[in-house]
Amino acid sequence: MNMSQEPPQNYRITTRQHRIKKHQVTALHLMIGFLLFMMGLVTWLVPGTVKTERFAFLDIIGIAYSAAGLLLIVIAVFLNRKVIQNPIRNQALRIIEILLLLTILVYTIIQQWYLPLGYSSVALAVIIFAYFWERNAHAARILTIDSQGVRVPGFFRNLTLAWQDVSRIILRHAVLTIDCHNNRLYQFDVTQVSPDEGSPEPFHSFCEAMIATHRHLPKDDW
Repeated sequence: MNMSQEPPQNYRITTRQHRIKKHQVTALHLMIGFLLFMMGLVTWLVPGTVKTERFAFLDIIGIAYSAAGLLLIVIAVFLNRKVIQNPIRNQALRIIEILLLLTILVYTIIQQWYLPLGYSSVALAVIIFAYFWERNAHAARILTIDSQGVRVPGFFRNLTLAWQDVSRIILRHAVLTIDCHNNRLYQFDVTQVSPDEGSPEPFHSFCEAMIATHRHLPKDDW
């Protein structure tokens, strides 16, 4: 007895992300390194006549932060491949940067020193954003393609493409191409397709059928 197998109505496509460029990661480490170095140096160079006995310990703190900033610069320049380009080590380095800047921020808030407070708060916000952005960049991103359309998870919000807005979808040479009627083109490097049918033809047939079925509906041409 012959039994026909119905084609799948839901495809999950795992893609490789390329959101973060290596030189951007390195540049941000260098920026934080220079900021820590300069803030520590300025703190240490404040004349002793200006510092009261209560703040004498800031000399040691200034030297420590300058050394931390200089070490960060050395790591970014000379140990880039071993540390910065290693996701786990890079994230650990980001956490250290966050803790250093958070300490400055808390202390400047307590002392109401508004200038270093501004520097540290802006830098801390940037580093926290970079931490989550870089961590998300190495996570697997799974596109869902079904009868409802195409859904692409994003960092802030998901991208949803209705079938009537799609002109064609091609999966070839591990690259997924989505061409839309509004002249937008999306491409993704594919690492896995589920279900894996051994050939992209059933997937193409499904997408073509969905596009043809929804072709008469209003399109988003904005």
